[in-house]
Amino acid sequence: AVSDPVPNYADFTPGATSTILASDIVANLNAGTSVKISTGLRGSSSGNQDGNIWVNETISYSGDNLRSLTLEANNGIFINRKIAGNLNVNLVAKGDAANTSDSYGVSFAGSGAIDVSGKVDIDGTSRHPGNSSGWTGNRAGFHMYMGSSIKGTEVNIKAQSLDSANGVVYGAFLDHNTRITATNGDITFSGKQTGGARGNAIFAGSNPGGGVGLTWSATGKVIVEGDLSGSTNADAIALNLGSVRMSAVSDVEIKAETNTNKAAAIIMQFAGYRDWE
Repeated sequence: AVSDPVPNYADFTPGATSTILASDIVANLNAGTSVKISTGLRGSSSGNQDGNIWVNETISYSGDNLRSLTLEANNGIFINRKIAGNLNVNLVAKGDAANTSDSYGVSFAGSGAIDVSGKVDIDGTSRHPGNSSGWTGNRAGFHMYMGSSIKGTEVNIKAQSLDSANGVVYGAFLDHNTRITATNGDITFSGKQTGGARGNAIFAGSNPGGGVGLTWSATGKVIVEGDLSGSTNADAIALNLGSVRMSAVSDVEIKAETNTNKAAAIIMQFAGYRDWE
């Protein structure tokens, strides 16, 4: 494949609710341009909506030249279908809804996937305050529902929950039966939680049914880091691992930073499978 060192972008920023056909995105990629779709960010746009992006149709580009697809949302990005082909993929979700109770990060449905021959970079932020009656994982800065997967040459994920107030919140929440694969490099995954709520910087591999809940494999390193340094809750957890398998040709590095209230750094729960290679 031929690289795309200086992408020539087709850039689209809608002024109102808009539907963009996958075929139009692929047509621009085939025409020799990378594609960026942005809702506009608060303070730099005249829009009056929260700014969400839904991928509800498969986007597949099979051209010889490596292109880039960038999705940038003022609030949330929802991957409900597959993004595939000779692409670099960059997802940025700011979680900046007008009402923080409507805040989302990057969320993959069970039917959502990325399978590309380039790099995958994801940066998801949730500003949801949490609530005392419980929490759903899709309000995390980054969420993968069971059945979803991500594959690229390198995979870099940054997830954070900012300024949480109460209840249970997550920087990242990954259900069981999810998979992340780096075919020619590292998997780097960092999760962060700030504020006064309970919850986890990273919750990975929930697995009430037994077996392998989550699989990460890389030809380079697997690097996972949970950060609670900005949290004030003693019941929070930096890195909460359920049933997981992490394998790397190089190293598996697991790091956790707790807070001044001596919250837990690393917890392993469930009776499922754990393997580090």
